[in-house]
Parts: sequence; C-alpha cells; structure tokens
Amino acid sequence: MKILELKKISKYLKYFLNEKKKIAILAISGIILMLIPGFFSKRQNEFSIKNVKNSENYDKRIQVDIENIVSKIEGAGKTKAMITFENETEIIYATEKRENRQCVKEKLNDDTILHKTKSGDSENKYITAKNPDGSERPLEITRIHPKTKGAVIVCEGAGIPSVRRKIIEAVSVALDIRENRICVTR
Repeated sequence: MKILELKKISKYLKYFLNEKKKIAILAISGIILMLIPGFFSKRQNEFSIKNVKNSENYDKRIQVDIENIVSKIEGAGKTKAMITFENETEIIYATEKRENRQCVKEKLNDDTILHKTKSGDSENKYITAKNPDGSERPLEITRIHPKTKGAVIVCEGAGIPSVRRKIIEAVSVALDIRENRICVTR
C-alpha cells in the first residue's frame, strides 16, 4: 500500500513540477514581452530627439561641409564659406482634425425630403510624443530644408584659375546650384 501511495505522490509531484515549469516559462515570457516594446520605443524616442538636434543647425552643417570639401581641393588652402538660403527650415507636425457635422432633414412637400449636411466647429490639434524625461513635444513628421540660394567661398588659392574652376564645380555639384550663384574670392 505504501508503494502505491509513493507512486501517487511521485506522479503528483512530477505533474505539479511540470505545471510549475510551464507557469514559470509563461511568466518569464510575459515579462520579456512587456520589456521589449518599452526597450524599442525608448530607443526610438532617443533617435528622434537626436535627429532633431542634428538638423537644428542645418545651415551651419552645410557651411562646414563646404569649407571641408573646398579646403581639400589641391591649392585651395585655408577656406571660409558663407551659404545663403531662400527660406528657413520648415517643420511639419502631425495633427488631428476634428469636425462636427450635423445631418438635417427638411421636408419640402408631402413626398420630398431634403437631406443637408451642415459643418459645425472644427479644430486642429497637434499629436504629441513623450520625451524620456516625461515632457511632451509635438510629433514631427518631416523637415523641409531650405533651398540653397548662393555661396561665397573665400580661400587662399582663389587667385589661381584652375583652382578657382575646381572650387566652383565642386560647390555647384555639392549644393545643386548654378555656377553663376557662386563667388570665389581671396
């Protein structure tokens, strides 16, 4: 009789331990699944904020890039650049539009009913995203960088015609502007 009881207890323990393992695996899986979305969204927010910081000084970055490119042209020497733009960077934010509409039925005569839709109030609301510190900011969809208007390049080698020509060609290609919009001087 004791052997039967021991077998029953052994069977019960195996079943219970097996079920505990399943529960433990499910619990660990649930915790991992809860952590993964938080992990990805946090990294996405960090990327978005970093991206905004990088594009805030667009005109300055273009100027520095042009100075670096021109200074590497053989014979150009020490270089300074000024880039002009047609307008400012335009930021497009995500918005949500809510509009109240009413459907009105008017009876014209015994057989005719006229359905009219009247527009009521409407409002645009910016969609916001949370920063890692808990504050909110408008959700940026895109940035439209300004079109380049012209460039002035001041460098030591501007007096040499072949160097001057290379600088004008390089700046024209880099900024996607016509050569008559580029002034190279000493």
